[in-house]
Amino acid sequence: IEWKLNEERIAQKFAKGSRVFVKRSSGDESFESFGYVKKYDAKEQQPYTVMLESGTLEKFDEAEIEKKPAQKFANGSRVLVKRSSGDESFGYVKEYNEKTQVYTVKLDTGPPEELDTGEGSMRDASPVISWYAMLYQYKWFTTDLISALIFWAVLAPPVIALILYTVTKIVRSIIDYQDDQNAEYHTFVNLQAVRLSILTIFGVCLTIYVLSAMSRVIIPNNMLVPFVELAYRDITCTDRDAFWTAFEAYAKHWNEANASCHALPNCGYSSFESLCQAVQYSPMVQAEGVDLFKVLIFNWLAWTLGSLLVFGTGRASQKNGYAQLLSKHMLVAMVLGLGQLMSACYSLSRLLLLVPMLRLPRPAAYFDEKGLMSLEQPLYCYGNTCTLYDFGGTIFVHVLIALALNFDFLKKYASAIGAGDQAAIKKLKEKMRKEGEWSDEVPYFYFMSATFVKECDDKRLPPMQELLDDGHLEKIRIRLVDAFEQAEEEARLAKEKAAVEKAAAEKVKGIAIGKGIDESNQAVEKAAAEVAAAEVAVAKKENQGIGMGDGIDAFKIKDFLFISHRWEKPGRPDIMGVQLKAIKEYLKEHPEIKWVWFDYSSMPQKIGGIDFRLQKERAEFELMLDCITNLYLTAQVLILLDGSYASRFWTLTEAWCSMQTATKDGLKNSISSTEDADFKGSDVQVGSRCTIKWIHNAAKETKCKYLVNLVSTQTPEGMHGILEKPDVDVTNKKDKEKMLPKILKYNEDVIQGFENGFKKLQSEHKNTSKPNSGKLSHQKSRVAPSDSTSDVTAFNDH
Repeated sequence: IEWKLNEERIAQKFAKGSRVFVKRSSGDESFESFGYVKKYDAKEQQPYTVMLESGTLEKFDEAEIEKKPAQKFANGSRVLVKRSSGDESFGYVKEYNEKTQVYTVKLDTGPPEELDTGEGSMRDASPVISWYAMLYQYKWFTTDLISALIFWAVLAPPVIALILYTVTKIVRSIIDYQDDQNAEYHTFVNLQAVRLSILTIFGVCLTIYVLSAMSRVIIPNNMLVPFVELAYRDITCTDRDAFWTAFEAYAKHWNEANASCHALPNCGYSSFESLCQAVQYSPMVQAEGVDLFKVLIFNWLAWTLGSLLVFGTGRASQKNGYAQLLSKHMLVAMVLGLGQLMSACYSLSRLLLLVPMLRLPRPAAYFDEKGLMSLEQPLYCYGNTCTLYDFGGTIFVHVLIALALNFDFLKKYASAIGAGDQAAIKKLKEKMRKEGEWSDEVPYFYFMSATFVKECDDKRLPPMQELLDDGHLEKIRIRLVDAFEQAEEEARLAKEKAAVEKAAAEKVKGIAIGKGIDESNQAVEKAAAEVAAAEVAVAKKENQGIGMGDGIDAFKIKDFLFISHRWEKPGRPDIMGVQLKAIKEYLKEHPEIKWVWFDYSSMPQKIGGIDFRLQKERAEFELMLDCITNLYLTAQVLILLDGSYASRFWTLTEAWCSMQTATKDGLKNSISSTEDADFKGSDVQVGSRCTIKWIHNAAKETKCKYLVNLVSTQTPEGMHGILEKPDVDVTNKKDKEKMLPKILKYNEDVIQGFENGFKKLQSEHKNTSKPNSGKLSHQKSRVAPSDSTSDVTAFNDH
């Protein structure tokens, strides 16, 4: 009998770690509590050691222990209640009384009711997404949410500012490019809205589809990684001892936030079965979240980088046959993008397989053998390590794609960072002079051919970088002594021609009035005037050409047209394309013009307010800027006069220079009074070199006459007095301070230049090389390009 009793004691009824209900009576007092079986010793009279809810350990006999049925419906579950009377009603489980096994259900209609499994029947009726389940899950996020709020309170302002700045720049680039292409901006916006709407609908539908599975197997966010690690320790849901041993062993490595899970019964789940089921399915839940992120982020970035950054801003343009797409960095970006596309397709495929499995998870009792869950998992890559590489690798590759797409921009920025200060640029200029690359008496400039400008089908002239990349800029040296001598002779011949024509006209007019001449006498006088004009033109032609050495390509300063205009907005000199239209009209009327200089398209400048120029480009800019006044004193100048032109420092300086004639005796006014300007035609002609076209709100009878009257007859001292006034605006105040003293010396510099061949006009540096005026070579310029989409230094004022 004793042996038989021992045998019965050995047969353990309640497994270690199982949740039990203990009840003990002593006289009139009774004790009841829930607890967990911590230890079993068959030799003891009371073999079960139970940890009670109070935290104390006590021993109990088997008769004092009862196994309560596990909670069937989790809190927050959607259920259908069907009573014996036939009434049915939907509701949500609010709580479960483990002692009485009674559910408190919040019905859709009426107040909450207490129901037990015997009163009627309840069955699971969870919708696609159980909001009660979601809210129930959010209680785990409270600590993380507070930390996140503190984190973003500190970092949010600069991060948001950077994002807004980037978005603003991209949108501005898109607007500029679409406007350049003469495209309707709203058409582009509508197209992008359609694409974004499709992607948004797809993303929302996919997210809802995935959340429908996540609401069935609920795993707190801070427990997902520990559960995944536990799932790969070959545990089963039938061997509770092994499960709890692994659970307790691994709990030692959890952080303080996750340690709260170990302190709760079944880690906060309603039953051991629910906990074990969550652990088993945690790798799937983790993979599902990562796959959803990868698909959504790929769609969003593909639209942002492709539709907006590449095609929207003109980085890939049909005009050049999408040539930029064949650059090395763009090819790298496309290869990486193809890899990300394949990865996103894999994630989408795995999502479609995972969601049905998580929507109908297997019961915990199914996992009675080790490794069964591995057989359930579709495709590959589960677990914390693989997920880390998958998730981190996706982010890393997307960053590489963004860097590759912007490689040219970043390269310029990195080069600009190391470009050095002004002292380094000064040394570079001295080096360029010493080695003969730059000559102050024979400076070089970048020009567009008149043919290119006339045939340009963009809304406005492109920036310098684009023109250099496409081979539309020519680097041409201009020998200043030739330019000044030709300009002086041109002005002299023009005055002689005007005097002859005026004298002939007065003579004809006088004869007609005083003598009543007949038609034959008038024809003779007219013919004499035409002969005189023709002789002047022949003399001008003989004087104007200075051979390049082969007798074919002669340099004529009259072949060069310099544009004087105001920048309508920072970085955008010609917003509506009106300036380009006026330039084309001028070139059509003057076919003798071969080369056109336009600051935005001919000088390396800042881009977007940031100086990305290399040292060489900054040095070139400053050298050209020091010499540019000489070209406004000698070449043909087209003034594009708008309502604000006459209030800007640099435009007034250029206009005054274009209305002067440089002679051996110094600067002289091209006209003696406003009446000498030609206001008869569609344009206003001032002297032999200056033409005024009025644009926007400027009027011929007001703005044009005001400008001519203001500057045409001024001496350097008089012009200095005008420019120093506070109502003459300049963006960079230092430009005004630097240039005003130079204006007073223009007369002296011109006289000195004629005497010494302009060798010391710009600086004291001497250069032994004396090339003729003209092109540097028959090849297109190979000078490093620079973005020229901004208003910098001198031309910042325009």
